Amino acid sequence: MWFEVLPENCPPNKSVNPNGETYYRLAESPEIKCSDFWSHRKLWPKKLFKVPECRACSVSVFSEIDACTDLRKLKIHQGKPVVAIILNNDSGKVQQTGNNIFHYSWWRALNFDPLLSSRLVK
Repeated sequence: MWFEVLPENCPPNKSVNPNGETYYRLAESPEIKCSDFWSHRKLWPKKLFKVPECRACSVSVFSEIDACTDLRKLKIHQGKPVVAIILNNDSGKVQQTGNNIFHYSWWRALNFDPLLSSRLVK
């Protein structure tokens, strides 16, 4: 059911199915790839993160483009393009997480292809 192996009780009960909302995310290059929609856990399987494992297994997305573009002020993200993705009921579950009110954790459904619902915006 899920694109990645998730820990028990993940996604959390408070997570919801998106309903056609647009979210934003930084990509590694202007050529959008499937790996642009992998969690930190999938990218770095042995790394210790300072968030619960369920969040480490999610993909960070933002509900507002400005929150996403602000990340490009950090040296590690300079020059990265912004991708818009429309998430619907079949794309998985989302939940607002962290201190940034625009930050959402997205647990991607197995059969959802993000390349069909995303486009380069900045």
